[in-house]
Amino acid sequence: MAVLYANRRLPERPLVPVSHAVADVVMNKASQADLGRVTALAAVFAPVKDPRKPKGVRHPLTAVLTVLTMALLCGARDFRQAADRVAELPQPLLGAAGARTHPVLHPDPARP
Repeated sequence: MAVLYANRRLPERPLVPVSHAVADVVMNKASQADLGRVTALAAVFAPVKDPRKPKGVRHPLTAVLTVLTMALLCGARDFRQAADRVAELPQPLLGAAGARTHPVLHPDPARP
């Protein structure tokens, strides 16, 4: 199937989830520098004050802005696409961004 774009036919490519592109890089032990880049991106958003009330806040504003930026850099065009891409991010990447991670999928080695 082809997509019609600006009077030109382009071949339709299958969508590749973000996690497939990033998981191998993040899970590799030599990729601590990549997690460091995510942490550095989170540090850029650290000075932003959170206008939300504390009740109901699940993730720090820094983490929300960091993962939203990563989703936009991966090609998300709206909030729905951004949510889909963020949902597919590996747990170590979410942890580096400052978001809460799933305790079973990404256990904290410091906790017994």
